[in-house]
Amino acid sequence: AKFPEFQDSARRELIPDTTSEQTIKSAKLNWECATQRVHGDWVRLYQELLAIRRREIVPLLKDAKSGRYEVLKDGAVSVVWQMGERTQLHLLANLNPDPLFHLITLAGRLIWSSEIEAHLPIAPWGVRWSIAIDE
Repeated sequence: AKFPEFQDSARRELIPDTTSEQTIKSAKLNWECATQRVHGDWVRLYQELLAIRRREIVPLLKDAKSGRYEVLKDGAVSVVWQMGERTQLHLLANLNPDPLFHLITLAGRLIWSSEIEAHLPIAPWGVRWSIAIDE
């Protein structure tokens, strides 16, 4: 109810009916497109991300405890999840069209970055994930 799209009745009518056959068909993945270059790039990215999640994050979930976040600026956040006594999962995300020039160091071993070089500043729409283990 808090989304602007649901406030105006005319705009609300434009929201697809999630139970209609047409909406369901439009949301199905066309695997033939996956062989085309741009679509194939997206498929490979998701495969890479799922493999990293399976290899790096899933083994930590059984000991997950809590998380905390810090808003760095509008649309930019740092999040740390405690994954057991000594392990932390870190996310640094810049969900803005401008680079983030915030002095924060991502702790631990980088497990994935949307950027080619993971150093400050963080590119527009950039994210970085790392795992830190306290010795």
